[in-house]
Amino acid sequence: SIKKAMGNLRVPPAKRPGDVLELQSIPEMETFLQDTEEKWALIEFYGAWCQQCQVLDPLFQTLPFVYRDKPLIFGRADIARFHEL
Repeated sequence: SIKKAMGNLRVPPAKRPGDVLELQSIPEMETFLQDTEEKWALIEFYGAWCQQCQVLDPLFQTLPFVYRDKPLIFGRADIARFHEL
């Protein structure tokens, strides 16, 4: 289960701020994706009302630390802001 997996995951106490970029607009998302020429991008689409999203968010927030040596960048977007998608 997710809770069991999260229980085994050790998160450093001083995680750098900004590891997961909060995307606020379509132009910001386009810029984020254009900056990934040599990287893979992983974007979490979530809803503030979604219980599953709230459970998964702490795990998602740890991914930049877990995969810090990989060519990955992380973003997240509130689906309420992105009606076009």
